[in-house]
Amino acid sequence: DQEVQKLFKKWIVAHNKSYNGLREREKKFGIFKDNLLYIDQHNAGSHSYKLGLNQFSDLTNEEYRSTYAHTRMDENREL
Repeated sequence: DQEVQKLFKKWIVAHNKSYNGLREREKKFGIFKDNLLYIDQHNAGSHSYKLGLNQFSDLTNEEYRSTYAHTRMDENREL
């Protein structure tokens, strides 16, 4: 867990993250840790692609979808 803490601290600096207090930071660390486990498990398998950490690694799937995964409108569609 200490190595994951170090990785999380480096990730925070690399992605210029800041949190509103210790409670939020601990929550985001838990999410980061879960995502890291998912990434490691996926990459240990035989898949045609690898996963890695990115700027969204402290978000749950639900948080990501509600914030970033909006449906794109068809560019050819008239309004």
